[in-house]
Amino acid sequence: MKKTIKMLLTCVGGRRALDIINILKNDKTYNYKIFGVDINEAPKIKKKLDKFYKVPNGDKQSFIHTILKIIKKNKIEFAIFGTDEEVINVSNNIYLFKNLSCFIPVMQKNKLNIITNKLKLFQKLNKKNISLAKWNIVKNINDLEKISKKFKRNFVLKPVESRGGRNIFIVNDDKKKIKKVCEGSEEVQINYNDLINKINIKKKLSFQPYIIMEKLFRPAYDIDVLSINGRILDLIIRKRLFLNPYKKHSFSKNLEIKKYCTKIVKSLKLSYLFDIDLMVDKNNKPKILEINPRMSGTIYITLKKLNLINSLYEVMEKSNY
Repeated sequence: MKKTIKMLLTCVGGRRALDIINILKNDKTYNYKIFGVDINEAPKIKKKLDKFYKVPNGDKQSFIHTILKIIKKNKIEFAIFGTDEEVINVSNNIYLFKNLSCFIPVMQKNKLNIITNKLKLFQKLNKKNISLAKWNIVKNINDLEKISKKFKRNFVLKPVESRGGRNIFIVNDDKKKIKKVCEGSEEVQINYNDLINKINIKKKLSFQPYIIMEKLFRPAYDIDVLSINGRILDLIIRKRLFLNPYKKHSFSKNLEIKKYCTKIVKSLKLSYLFDIDLMVDKNNKPKILEINPRMSGTIYITLKKLNLINSLYEVMEKSNY
């Protein structure tokens, strides 16, 4: 008889959340009772869940209070949070969860402060001698004008802190129109003059610094990682076969990428289930784009091959959490 696990899963209204739910519900090892939450009503998903709750935005303190009530009321044993904002918020308030018999696999605040800030992440990796794409920090419009010339007005510009590709600009003067890279992406292709005059990047720079970096080459890779304090338990490499990250992927056994990601995870002593995004440079060498401190939005592809959520739960059991 399969063991029953009461599980809290957030963001069940997400694009591929139903795929994750179906995989868990059909799991051959465990009987998952899934208590799903989302900031919006999710009528199509509700019938697949054991219980649904509408919750506040993940960055609000009221989100924490609501999640605590759900965990206590339903005696939840295991919780997975689906957005960066939720993970950061829970980590900041982790002391409130300490007396609950519920496994909360989120990284420590000091580690999240590094991996969710691209400047801190790149600076830290530089110190650890991790190979990075060419990059620089841009704090104002004068910096941008000066440094962009070094990149020959052909570069990627991204906020130090951002989520889901928002406000990332791929700059090339051959681009006559402003347009998204593809359906399902928030990244924008744009020429330099439009970046200055239509996007008003000067105003955006007044709110936070940006990273300017060399363009890398496709395919992009999603790396699903399960680790404990830097020790890799599972590492699955997925190669995107289309620009749209939600379309077909293929699995890869690229040893150079595996070695590169292992070095990053070990150097930062990262834990639990998370996602690394990378591309390659002109010499076909892997270069990190970012680390997402929660499981990938496209992890359902990996779960069909290897159920890392089961593995994460088993980490809890072995540690007598």
